[in-house]
Amino acid sequence: MQRTTHGRILSIQSHTVHGYVGNKAATFPLQLLGFDVDPLNTVNFSNHTGYSFVRGNSTTSAEIDDQIDGLRMNKLIDYDYVLSGFVKSKEALESILKAVKEIRSTHNGSVKYFLDPVLGDDDKGFYVPKAMLEAYRSSMRCANVITPNKFEAEKLSGKEISGESDAIEIFKVLHEMGPEFVVITSLEFTAPKNNVK
Repeated sequence: MQRTTHGRILSIQSHTVHGYVGNKAATFPLQLLGFDVDPLNTVNFSNHTGYSFVRGNSTTSAEIDDQIDGLRMNKLIDYDYVLSGFVKSKEALESILKAVKEIRSTHNGSVKYFLDPVLGDDDKGFYVPKAMLEAYRSSMRCANVITPNKFEAEKLSGKEISGESDAIEIFKVLHEMGPEFVVITSLEFTAPKNNVK
């Protein structure tokens, strides 16, 4: 009996020994939902970068290209979705975008690309070199969906979020950069007292 899935996903994200981020957090839940997930790790770290100390290594752009080559040679790049998350270099992101374009070309452009532009957060600031900001800005036109957190949405748009109207304005700015769907995570607002019933 052949198992049916909701589609094949190439998930290009981080991997940590301790904690649940990136591919370690995404793969199993997506499999439980019925997706066939192939994880390609952008880093292999001891823990996520929010800790004081991190050990491990980053996958180079040449290594990403090499793994995509292996998939291509075995006719395994027939994905329905591509997800990408934490990436340490502009060159690695360029390799991911090249892979997305190639995978789309095999599906008449129907492959959906979900981009989590991991830059940092309000507590720790940037997790990656600041040069990644421009790299992510230019890559957004390739994405169908982006999922920045508040810090990342502010940096990508060049605007600050202090309330609902600011968030709506940032949604508009980010949509204009290319993605059809924008989901800003970790937004918190304090409702004015006169609005509480």
